[in-house]
This record gives sequence, C-alpha cells and structure tokens, in this order.
Amino acid sequence: NRFGGPLFVVALTLYLCGLAHTSIFPSASAINSSTAARLETAQLVLAAVGLIFLVATNLADPGTVTPASVPTRELELVLGGEDGKDHAPRQRGLVRHAGTGDTLVPYKWCDTCEVWRPPRASHCSVCNRCYERFDHHCPWVGTCVARNNHKFFVSFLVSISGAGICLAGGLLLCTDALRHGLGVGDALRPGAAFALLLVSASCFCALGCGALGSCAMLLTDPTIKEDNDQSKGRRRPPRLPG
Repeated sequence: NRFGGPLFVVALTLYLCGLAHTSIFPSASAINSSTAARLETAQLVLAAVGLIFLVATNLADPGTVTPASVPTRELELVLGGEDGKDHAPRQRGLVRHAGTGDTLVPYKWCDTCEVWRPPRASHCSVCNRCYERFDHHCPWVGTCVARNNHKFFVSFLVSISGAGICLAGGLLLCTDALRHGLGVGDALRPGAAFALLLVSASCFCALGCGALGSCAMLLTDPTIKEDNDQSKGRRRPPRLPG
C-alpha cells in the first residue's frame, strides 16, 4: 500500500487549502487583510513544497542493501576452504566482520533478503527489504525513511507543519471576524471556526514539534530505531568508516 497514505495526505492538504481559500481567509481579511493575505500565500507555498517533498520521499530509494553495496566476497570467503566458497550454514543474526584492524566492521546476515546488512541497517517487515541507516516505516509517505530519503522526509514535515500553522493563524483571525459579525458568507459559524481552530492548532503544533525533533535527529545523526533500541538497553551499532 505504497500510495494509499500519500494520496490521503495529498487529498487532505488540497481540501484544507480549498477550505482556507473559500471560507477562512476571506473572513480573516475583514480583520486584517494584509496579514490574511501573507498567511494564505505562505500556506499555499509551504503546502506545495511539502507535497513535492512527499513525492520525493515516496519515490526515492530509501537505501536498499544489495550484495553490490557490501563486501560480499570478503564476508563469504572461508579461509582454508578447498574451493574458496562459503559452505557454512547461515542463520538469522549471524555476524561476520570485514576489514582489518581499526576498520573491522560487523555485518549481520538477513535470511529474508539473503544479504549481509552493514551497521545501522535494518529489515522492514512491511517493505520486506533491508535499508541502510534505517529510521522507521511511515505509512503516510508510503515507504521507509532511511539513509537516502530522510532529508526529504524531514523537509516534508517542516513544510506541511508550517502550512498548518499558517492555517491556524488564519482561523484565529477568522474566528475573531465571525465573533464580531464581519465574516464573509455562511460557510463557517463562529463555533465551528473556533472548534476547527483548536483542532488544527493542536494537530499542527504537535506535527511542528515532531518536525523539529526530526530535524535535530537528522543533524545529530541518530535514528528513531536506534533510540528505541537504546531505550530497551540495546547497544547502539557502530558507524561505518567514513
């Protein structure tokens, strides 16, 4: 279901932009037309940018682990073997090392993908693939967030939460205008506008906090999976050299 979540996000975003354009910002302009115009412009721009990053997150390869991306030959070489091939049985969680000295790197075998996973890689049971620097699987973008698309995902969160905060600002002005009988049309009542303001402010502020947290994690390099593992007492995996 790679496209179900993204299509829902697109539909909801377009609906909220349409509602804002037809009912919210026209009433908000009765209180402060310049502020309402700036908020509507910012909302439309941020929503459009957010949808672009949503598409980029969905279409980009998150960082699939393939035999070509790991030193498979070195990991499978058995010293002393007659034919130089690996005949040892492999089980889930089998660890072997590649490199020498300080650059010795552990790789774990995934018996589902039949590939050696480097440190910080993990298998997603939804996508049924292993991804490098795995963060989490997000149904709203329809794919995993990992090494290659993490920056797109964070940009999507920041843009969409910014658009939502602009919408909440417009609703605040709209509620004030309707309360003073200055609203345009009958599309929204004061009570409905106030309820929508509370819901949108709560949802988009929470989303904004999540976006800031994701930005901080992207800049400092840990992942959600690693933090969850560490909270359960598991040691954080080493990073690849370089």
